[in-house]
Amino acid sequence: MTQEDIAQKAGVTQQTISNWINKRYPSLENIENLCNALGMEVWEFFIPKDDIAKYYKISPEALIAAQAIDRLKPEQKAAALGMINGFLDVLMIAPSRK
Repeated sequence: MTQEDIAQKAGVTQQTISNWINKRYPSLENIENLCNALGMEVWEFFIPKDDIAKYYKISPEALIAAQAIDRLKPEQKAAALGMINGFLDVLMIAPSRK
């Protein structure tokens, strides 16, 4: 995603995005617009990427998987979650079948 793409989605100019990158920080309203454009929560904006898993209380690998699923189209997301739930059911049931 380019600066121009982000700017369009956030409703600001490309120069504004450039200013943010160069330490001229956005207003809270623009932070909210930026987060919406990037598909993230506002609180995530303020937490270092390496610390996000700690706040979600899940492993970094699970966070990566969750973020990937979250970016899917609704029908893809439903299919992926269905497959994951089916797989988890098998893993949970398999040991008790012995």
